[in-house]
Amino acid sequence: MLKNVMDGEVEKRWRSHSTMMIKYLLIHKNSVMSRYKNRTQILREDIMKESVIYQDILEQGNKENNV
Repeated sequence: MLKNVMDGEVEKRWRSHSTMMIKYLLIHKNSVMSRYKNRTQILREDIMKESVIYQDILEQGNKENNV
């Protein structure tokens, strides 16, 4: 009996918490998405910078090997 009451209480809390999270995401969807897009854009730029650096290193190594 007590276990069923506790399970019901946990389920009620979980539902209210998940409902609050969904409401938060719906309300703040644009800011959450823009933050996500900004982070992915920054990561993309970092990856591009690193790939250019590695490409330069490879080209330099190829030049030294061909000489």
